[in-house]
Amino acid sequence: LEEFIKTGRLLIISPFDESVTRVTSETADKRNRVAADIADEVFIAYADRGGKLEKLAGQLLYRNKIVSTFNVEANRNLIDMGARGI
Repeated sequence: LEEFIKTGRLLIISPFDESVTRVTSETADKRNRVAADIADEVFIAYADRGGKLEKLAGQLLYRNKIVSTFNVEANRNLIDMGARGI
């Protein structure tokens, strides 16, 4: 990893300081938002209907971000919102 960091091919970022050592629902939401905000395109493998990832997908699509997901019936909610099925 160190080689990739030194050559500028890997960037590790975190919205948390070192005191955050456990993943909670709140920290996972914040992590997902930070990653989605800096990404050009977001892939969501699955999001529960009415769940937090579905809500995030809707917000990203509203902001004209490209959102992709698996083109399966379980993801019909995301595709109907505008996610690209692949």
